[in-house]
Amino acid sequence: MMRKRIPFFDAEGHSAGSLTSRLSADSTQLQQLMGTEMGYALIAVVNLIGSIAIVSIFRLFLDVSNEHHRRSHMAGNSPSWCCFVHSHLFS
Repeated sequence: MMRKRIPFFDAEGHSAGSLTSRLSADSTQLQQLMGTEMGYALIAVVNLIGSIAIVSIFRLFLDVSNEHHRRSHMAGNSPSWCCFVHSHLFS
């Protein structure tokens, strides 16, 4: 606003009162946005990323457990902890 030419302030809707009112309203809206709403948005993003990380780790564990289970049964080994996990998770 400091770099606007004089004719800008002569135009309708650009009076000193309306521009001051707009600056006041814009700063209030910006403050509200950066407060509660931004906090909720940040919490949602962190929850989403955390959930994806937990699901990925759990899936990796299940893939490793499934592969170990398959190999141990193919080799004729006795049941191990993974058989216990498999019997409780997949039945």
